[in-house]
Amino acid sequence: LDEQVKAGVHMVQVFEAMCEHITEESFYEFAMPCMEKIAAEMKRRHPDVPLLGFARDAPYGIAALQRAGYQIITIDTAMDRNVARAALQADADARGVVPAGVQGNFDPTLLNKEGGASFEGIEAEVTQMLKDFGPQKLIANLGAGLSGKEDVEKVAYLVDCIHRVSEDMIAKQN
Repeated sequence: LDEQVKAGVHMVQVFEAMCEHITEESFYEFAMPCMEKIAAEMKRRHPDVPLLGFARDAPYGIAALQRAGYQIITIDTAMDRNVARAALQADADARGVVPAGVQGNFDPTLLNKEGGASFEGIEAEVTQMLKDFGPQKLIANLGAGLSGKEDVEKVAYLVDCIHRVSEDMIAKQN
């Protein structure tokens, strides 16, 4: 991560992919201490570079990631969006700090060529995601990676739709 920042990236993400294979207790005993150590060292070396934290399939760990110093918490589809925002807000309020932003969590299966959503369905889910998370302090992203089954037109529509719908929501707030 240090070398990536030195090479010019503007933000980095620490990704703990094994949480679906370990217990919550093991997460806090083994994974979280490593994620805390990485966050502390990256903040020491590069205090102005945003740090994203993602513990896949570990919704119980998002407040711990925020406490460790991750400014953006990636939310997968395993956690309800409203619950995620509320958990981060409650943790931040308890400590008198600003809550982390979020990244996530559009269901990528909606983009599949076969069995995916229509363009109208994609727009409805984008709108819901932005209502649930709010259009601010959000990096709109997928809840999991692309699998190769996606329709490229739907992927392009998703990106355009996120921009259009979020811009409309933000304009209405102002």
